[in-house]
Amino acid sequence: MQDETEQLKLMVIDCLACPSTGTMFMLVYSEKNRKYVIWFTSDKLPLPGESIEIKNGKVFIDGVHELFNVMQISYMEPGVWKFIEKGITCPGRKALHPEFCTLEHRCNFRKCPYGVQKYKSSLIMAQ
Repeated sequence: MQDETEQLKLMVIDCLACPSTGTMFMLVYSEKNRKYVIWFTSDKLPLPGESIEIKNGKVFIDGVHELFNVMQISYMEPGVWKFIEKGITCPGRKALHPEFCTLEHRCNFRKCPYGVQKYKSSLIMAQ
């Protein structure tokens, strides 16, 4: 698989952000119709339908270089994506996500990948 990742063209099927770890998971398929799960960190949450190209260790989303730390690329095994989805609870993932984050435990993202605002202590005290 290492030879394939030197220059790999992919299409995003789905992407999940895990607030408890600050990492993301992306389900993609290749030009050869192989599915992969990519575990990574980034400030950019790829969207379904976007193209990903990995060239010489650099990641490009729709042709734009993005800073990604790819931790692992694995072949997609049946049931794995559903297992990952069940393990991640993030209010931002919902179709109608809230304006402010309602996550009950600590989120490890500096900025919400889904665009939800974090509560600020000054807002809570003002109420």
